[in-house]
Amino acid sequence: MMDQVVKTAELAAIFSNELRLLIIAKLLENPLIVNDIVEQTGKPQAVISKQLGILKNAGIIKCCPDGRCRKYSLTDSAIIKTILDSMENLKSKIASIANADGQEGV
Repeated sequence: MMDQVVKTAELAAIFSNELRLLIIAKLLENPLIVNDIVEQTGKPQAVISKQLGILKNAGIIKCCPDGRCRKYSLTDSAIIKTILDSMENLKSKIASIANADGQEGV
């Protein structure tokens, strides 16, 4: 049981980084090489490569040779989309609760 809790917390940490979420969103659209991700995010190549490594080690993305480059894609787009949709639903519920309590922006 505790192992599962730890693994779930580690997965949640993966999805807590804005840049990783942006990369995942880009890869939901289509597989990309590093240079495409760098261009679309405006972040340095070293930063993107580090985040891709984290996502790959977590099993969220995979890479395949594409000529002299490596093309990155999601391991399971349907599961990732479900996780992202669930996070968005949770964010909306928290905002609704905060608004009902008279608090601004969450």
